[in-house]
Amino acid sequence: MKQKLTINVAARSRKHMSILARRRGKSIGELLSDLVDKEMEREKSGNDELLRELEELAGSFAEYVTPASFEGEDRGNRKMRKTAAYKAMSARSKRKDR
Repeated sequence: MKQKLTINVAARSRKHMSILARRRGKSIGELLSDLVDKEMEREKSGNDELLRELEELAGSFAEYVTPASFEGEDRGNRKMRKTAAYKAMSARSKRKDR
């Protein structure tokens, strides 16, 4: 579904967008939409890669960090308990306890 959007850009940017759109045979809106889609995908894949790296690193500290490490009521612990990594760690801990 398409929706109208009004944006303010510098005249130079507008000129560059028009040139680029003409070269690619697309509208400026299509160019912007493609750019946002690519950026969202890049951001998502970047987060996935970062999570994999963190999980590998977390394995090194697994014997030191447990869900109980985040039971305090300070701001950092409350934020950590909302993360997917904490929830996954809690689930793994519960499976080990069985």
